Amino acid sequence: MKKLKNVLVSLRFLNVVTVCIYVYLSFSVFPANHEAALLFTAATALSLMAGNVLNDYYDTETDRINKPGRPSLVKLYGKKRTLRSYYALLLLAALSVLFTRSVYATGIVLLANLLLTFYAQYGKYAGAAGNVLVAFLSGLSVFAPYLVCTEHLAWQDKWIGLHESFSRPLLLCSLLAFFFSLLREWIKDMEDYEGDLRTGLRTGVIQTGLPAALRIARVISLLYLLILGALVWYLQSWVPLVWSVLFASVCLKLWGGREKQHFRMASALLKVVFLSGILAYFYL
Repeated sequence: MKKLKNVLVSLRFLNVVTVCIYVYLSFSVFPANHEAALLFTAATALSLMAGNVLNDYYDTETDRINKPGRPSLVKLYGKKRTLRSYYALLLLAALSVLFTRSVYATGIVLLANLLLTFYAQYGKYAGAAGNVLVAFLSGLSVFAPYLVCTEHLAWQDKWIGLHESFSRPLLLCSLLAFFFSLLREWIKDMEDYEGDLRTGLRTGVIQTGLPAALRIARVISLLYLLILGALVWYLQSWVPLVWSVLFASVCLKLWGGREKQHFRMASALLKVVFLSGILAYFYL
């Protein structure tokens, strides 16, 4: 049982489940696509787990410094079996998406896996571009169902559809996923600053220096809070108010300290904010 728990932690299983909930809810806007929704959600889950396995494979040395007590697939099974697990998950993801019989779905999953592979190998050497890449994938995972379900429409009709009321939760959550993920990745890099620096990585935080990176995170967090406040007024709904209150706790952690535990807590709270975005599908 303990080994299973360690495997799930290594796969970031809770993060995978959260993203899959968003993907399936985005498909729920188009109820006629139930089979495609299940297959694409499965492909998304398998792709994310494959990406996490590959990250575990390449981040073994830095994780020993940054997260010494955290379970690792490489520690549990060795590098060869970890790599075989990655290829198995990748194959299952490919089979799942091929059964959707959708060119868009196949293309999106292929693109996502190529970007995940690139990030695992080079993302930590690409400065802030690595953070943007992860944020793009987060936003894409939420928005992809719209592209898949409107595959038969011309691009002009797709654009018109985005202005319909049924598209509002999907579009809003895609933007939130991008911007919240961007901030969270930056904060995670601040948390991992020591290990990343010692192993020669070149993240955006390493390039700017930790004090400057913290100032950037604080300014961005205040900007996000102002935008969420504007959403409360614009949408006339209690949902963005919930987001604002939850996100205020992230701001308090960022402005209340500069130690590793503060960054870890801010990152965890951002997960809660991201999860609360699900409310948009039911109440907006």
